[in-house]
Amino acid sequence: MNDSMNTIVNKLQEGTSLIKFNPDGSRNEGFFYICPKLNTLCYNPSTKRFQNSTIEYPLKDCEVRPGLRSDTWLKILRSGKIREQQDDLAFSILHNRGRKSLDLLANDTETRHIWIKGLEKLIEDSIGKPYTTITDRWLEGLFNEADRDR
Repeated sequence: MNDSMNTIVNKLQEGTSLIKFNPDGSRNEGFFYICPKLNTLCYNPSTKRFQNSTIEYPLKDCEVRPGLRSDTWLKILRSGKIREQQDDLAFSILHNRGRKSLDLLANDTETRHIWIKGLEKLIEDSIGKPYTTITDRWLEGLFNEADRDR
């Protein structure tokens, strides 16, 4: 990793508060950070006060989408609870094979940029090859399985 990427990863390890949107449009502020082994995204909801309230997401199963481009964001946009102008602050982390998403809003564009770039690099490192989307990895797996059946 080069120095600028090391700086980005260090910032992700330090963590930051991001606003997490739920499918119903409700929002919670929580603390997000990358674990010391650089293979897990951790989320600590600010409303929970128990020590073991951290939720973990393995990076190898994640995909990052910049902007308001998840199903949840589209529902929230239609309901009017967020404006399209906030696209440059928003990003989503798809997990659970793309079936669920963390839909996040950063306080500024620099924070969003750091999280997107850092997560893409860490996901790439965790799967051992260039960053691809969950769908691409799923299709690749199907083709590899079909080739083995011949």
